Amino acid sequence: MKRIIAICLLMAVRSVVGLPSVDIPQSISAATVIELTEDIIVTQKGSPFIATETFGAKGPEKLVITSKKGHAVIISEGSIWDLSSFSDKNKIIEFAGNARLVVQPGATVILESTVPVGTTALIAHFLQEKSGLTVGVNLFVAHCPERVLPGKIFSELVNNARTIGGVDQKSVEHAKRFYAYFTTGPLYLTDAKTAEMVKLIENSSRDVAVAFAHQVASMAYAVGLNPYELIELANKHPRVNILSPSAGVGGHCIAVDPWFLVSQLPEHTELLRTARLVNNARPAQLLALIREKSNSLSVKNPKIALLGLTYKADVDDLRQSPALWIAQQLSEQDNVLVQICEPNVSAINLKTYIPNAHMVAADQALHADLIVCLVAHQQFKELVPALLKKESMDFCGLLPVSVRRVHQKKWAFWPTKSNFSWQQSTTDEKNSRKNVS
Repeated sequence: MKRIIAICLLMAVRSVVGLPSVDIPQSISAATVIELTEDIIVTQKGSPFIATETFGAKGPEKLVITSKKGHAVIISEGSIWDLSSFSDKNKIIEFAGNARLVVQPGATVILESTVPVGTTALIAHFLQEKSGLTVGVNLFVAHCPERVLPGKIFSELVNNARTIGGVDQKSVEHAKRFYAYFTTGPLYLTDAKTAEMVKLIENSSRDVAVAFAHQVASMAYAVGLNPYELIELANKHPRVNILSPSAGVGGHCIAVDPWFLVSQLPEHTELLRTARLVNNARPAQLLALIREKSNSLSVKNPKIALLGLTYKADVDDLRQSPALWIAQQLSEQDNVLVQICEPNVSAINLKTYIPNAHMVAADQALHADLIVCLVAHQQFKELVPALLKKESMDFCGLLPVSVRRVHQKKWAFWPTKSNFSWQQSTTDEKNSRKNVS
């Protein structure tokens, strides 16, 4: 029970197994605030009492678990910044403004959202000023970034390691006690600024790694090679682990978080900025390849089936999905008929993004003139034998490399060009290579 409640607390999910349905609107625009106490989690045999309150028409939802002991306020909210306001202090104050409405003496306020470095300290100053409490005495403020993988939220909330950073030592200790009650993973203690930056560099490192994979794919395409085979063979090296190219980077974390660092530290983040630009350009590159291929078909107004639209495999999340963007662009064309096969998203939900979406089942998609694999959902693995007999393009590594080698069809898996030629190296380039070696 305690783990289920903790999951409900930290993620504010719409419904949780083992608890009554808790409806939290998707349009939450500020902090989700939760009161928690041990006595209910320990002694309640049935479902705990959960109430939902609203701070005004435009305010946040407040999920309350009533208590007699202790008081914890968790602020967990998707990014409220856009690219022009990552360091806007007014946004940070707005972010914390509703938390002060429920802060009581002895409260532990924990910020879980990914934020610019220094945000937790600003929130602590704001709450101390507005509440009249004293940080480190009867108010404790910490940052503990969430690390959960969509599709594995329940297990990862409980089992993942946590980095907890406080604005002072007592805040760290209070936050640790909170997480130690329901988590089993190790808890690593530090200061708030370090904890904030840890999350940012975690996701930025992933973004850079993905960008390298996409650069490999571009280079492979330029010389007429299969990027997935290249990467599979390169990864035979014991110290090489290149990721698999995809349709791009989406979601609410990796595609966003590097910009926090780029905005705050522009002179020290050249690599992060470049990686973001590479990954942002990826969907447009694939769209151009798809259009080129469809124009080469002998069929007039060909049917193009798109397999997968979510931002990653085996989830129902469409946030900042590169595959969705590709589908939107193709759906606006008059000379193609776009069919969408996305088993994890309902037709009603999809039509909010693509009003004219024509959704089909997997077996129907196989009758299209061109099949484009954008997201490698597990459900699509059974289509591999049929895809080998169809005009197809694979941009997500759906088909195993070993299968590709057997079926030497130049149109499958990756479009190639034959007009590549090595350019003569300049003197500066040759000297640079000598210096490196």
